[in-house]
Amino acid sequence: MRNILLGIIGILFLFFLISAETNPALDVKPEEYLKKADNAVKIDPDRSMDLAKSVLLFLKGSENEFLEIKARLIIGKALIFKGQFQEALKIFANIKARISLLRVEKIEEKLSNLCSEAFYYLGNIYMKLTRFNKAVDSYNKGLGFCTENGDSAIKTKILIGISRGYLLMSDLEKALSYVIQGTKSANTSSDIESIFFSVYLHGYIYRELKDYSKGLKKFEKAVKIAEKYNRPDLRIRAVNEISNIYILQKKYDQALKLKKEAIKIAEQKNMKSILSFCLNDIALIFIETKYYDKALHNLLRSRDLAKKDSNIRGVIVSDLNIADLYNKTGNLTKSFDTYKRVLKLAEKHNLKTTLMDALQSLSELLFKKKRFKEAYKYLERSFKLNSEIFSREKSSKIAELETEIEMEKSENRIILLEKINKIKQLELNKKNKFITLQKVTTFLLIIIATLIFLALRWKIKANKQLGKKSAELEKTLAEIHQLSGLLPICSSCKKIRDDDGYWHQVEEYINRHSEASFSHSMCPTCIEKFYPNKKKIRVSGKKKASGKKKK
Repeated sequence: MRNILLGIIGILFLFFLISAETNPALDVKPEEYLKKADNAVKIDPDRSMDLAKSVLLFLKGSENEFLEIKARLIIGKALIFKGQFQEALKIFANIKARISLLRVEKIEEKLSNLCSEAFYYLGNIYMKLTRFNKAVDSYNKGLGFCTENGDSAIKTKILIGISRGYLLMSDLEKALSYVIQGTKSANTSSDIESIFFSVYLHGYIYRELKDYSKGLKKFEKAVKIAEKYNRPDLRIRAVNEISNIYILQKKYDQALKLKKEAIKIAEQKNMKSILSFCLNDIALIFIETKYYDKALHNLLRSRDLAKKDSNIRGVIVSDLNIADLYNKTGNLTKSFDTYKRVLKLAEKHNLKTTLMDALQSLSELLFKKKRFKEAYKYLERSFKLNSEIFSREKSSKIAELETEIEMEKSENRIILLEKINKIKQLELNKKNKFITLQKVTTFLLIIIATLIFLALRWKIKANKQLGKKSAELEKTLAEIHQLSGLLPICSSCKKIRDDDGYWHQVEEYINRHSEASFSHSMCPTCIEKFYPNKKKIRVSGKKKASGKKKK
């Protein structure tokens, strides 16, 4: 019984483990996990892969194609950054198979953008593995998923990728055509790398066409873009190409100075591919200046770095230059063997320019050995390839494309001038409005100032008149003395007491304290009282003008 219980517990425990593994509990939403994983791709690819894998386990059995493709895309990107291109290729092959099962008409915009991105990274892997035809094919499939309202940055990257593919396959006409499209798309995008590479590839094409002055201008412009956005990893690429043009122009001192600067940054940033090409180019300078030992040392180091970085093109280029060095130093057997190896690899990876250089060099070597028939055979192949790459027809088409670029630039300049003129006109109108407003304001201020002045003047005049009247009134009041208040008067003799306590006759007191004066007479009642037998005395009742008493 005990064994049976233990068995049941064990089975339940195993079931719990299996269910936990197939559907792990995420403490946040899968979208947030994927966002964290995407942000960690460049910084910590292993952590990024773990997060994406946990989301895949969580989504097992679900039908959320968008999240599943995104999780696999992040794993693929992390493997690219780890340099595990074959493993990444398997992941992207799985994504490609899943996308092929989707119905195109039912694909939403965000899923469409994701498909574009997946094919873009698949193209990058093929580019790294020097399978340029497949790279261009993948990029084109990615371009097919780009919609009008989709991510313009990924569209620009794809167009630049196609241009790079054709450039490395020495199809300069198509390379220039796609780089023009990429430049147009880059103008509507805020992606710095797209803007940089659209200019950088223009320079590269001009360099291949041996138009060094135009190439130099484009690379210098690319340097300014990289410096503006503080991208030393991009700047080093443009600086490296400028130094390559200096090598082709035989300005070795300037080229060597720039190469040393590029190597220093490449070592700091661990950019093996750039470092490999820089060492290879420095070796070319040493070959031209006849420092053959130093040249060989740099070429072997360049080859090793390219091999470690899985950079097949770098390995082939280094081998070609090693073969040239052996040829110069008279080691014809080693030179012949190395050229044969380069031919084989260049043919396999469709590196036409490198193949053409190898054929020419091998023809010269066989001519030295007096194997004229074989020398002619390789030279004929070289001429054929040269005409394929640089045919008159292609040159004329490239010239047409260049003319289109210049015309487009002219049109853009005209549009820009029109915009500038429009802005200037608006500024002028604004200025005129401001001047008109200023004039109106000045006129109103003058009117207000005039009114204030007149008001003040009127007020001053009114104040003067008021002051004059006040003075007259004060003068008049000064001349008038009025008696007011209670006057203490004797009830018997009728004398009035002053403030000092003296008693005065009524006439004397009033005369002293007012302008009034007295003239003595008798009223009819008193006449009758005191002089009953006398005739009525005539009373004048008039005051003298002098204001003095009559004697």
